[in-house]
Amino acid sequence: MKRAIIVLLGGLLAVAACRKQNTPDESMADMPGASQAADTSGVPIDRSEAARLGITFARASERPITTSVRAVGVLKYAEPRQAYVNARVNGWVEKLYADYVGKSVSAGEPLLALYSPDLVSAQEEYLLARRLRDDTLAASARRRLTLWDIPPDQIDSLEARGTVARTLTLRAPRSGEIVQKNVIDGQAVQAGTNLFPGALRPGMFATAELSRAGRRAVSVPLTAVLPTGTKDLVFVNRGDGRFVPREVRVGARGDSLVEIVQGLKPGDEVVASATYLLDSESNLAAAIQGLMLQMGMGLNMGGMKTGTPDSGNRTRGMPGMDTSRRRP
Repeated sequence: MKRAIIVLLGGLLAVAACRKQNTPDESMADMPGASQAADTSGVPIDRSEAARLGITFARASERPITTSVRAVGVLKYAEPRQAYVNARVNGWVEKLYADYVGKSVSAGEPLLALYSPDLVSAQEEYLLARRLRDDTLAASARRRLTLWDIPPDQIDSLEARGTVARTLTLRAPRSGEIVQKNVIDGQAVQAGTNLFPGALRPGMFATAELSRAGRRAVSVPLTAVLPTGTKDLVFVNRGDGRFVPREVRVGARGDSLVEIVQGLKPGDEVVASATYLLDSESNLAAAIQGLMLQMGMGLNMGGMKTGTPDSGNRTRGMPGMDTSRRRP
């Protein structure tokens, strides 16, 4: 049993020795009889090794803590932005330009060409009134074409051309997408029939992110805070390259920052990522030191002291060992 304890102790001491090679001054400071052991609390960090292991650093500073809300929704019709396209005369579809649902169109873009005998007759009446120089009849015929939703530019083109157009081109009243198509090539349509509704396409998913800048406060990256279940810790540079765990009180949490209500001040350097590595190292040191104390030995993580001389020139050793005999 004693041999097993000694072997275990040797293994633990070897782990502790691998963590840090002491300088001569530090080793002398921890030898029995030295006036005072060096203060080696905390975990030493070599910056080049830290970069290799993915450990980063940050400084606490006072800045706004931005929070954002991400929401997922489904596009619906915006009633004021819907537009219906219909024919105001009876006729037949001779050419369909907007030939599928989801097609993007711009304002004024052709949707279909409609042949209508009534439309042809109204054009002939207008041209006849212009040839007869009958302004009253011409104005009446022009008004009828306008009421049938024929654009003024097409009426002017009719007058300049002097010949009847076989078809009427229906155009998109605004830019958007075709969300419903109720017509195909060659189909007969009735006056007032809705041929196309157009708007933003419904049923599509969208993601919206709303950001809000919060109040200014001392903060560190979210990953710098290590929650233990009962408290929050950060590893702070004590000024000599060694990082010690410090309990902090956190406040508001943002997208990438967390407010530190108590425990840090602006300018304090902390470990910003991979804090679990330092936490494991710190716990290992505490466990080894606690075990050594239970076995009657003292261990300082910057060096080692085993046994304490007393006035009777006896040395307290491990439990169960007789150390009362004097050395020769």
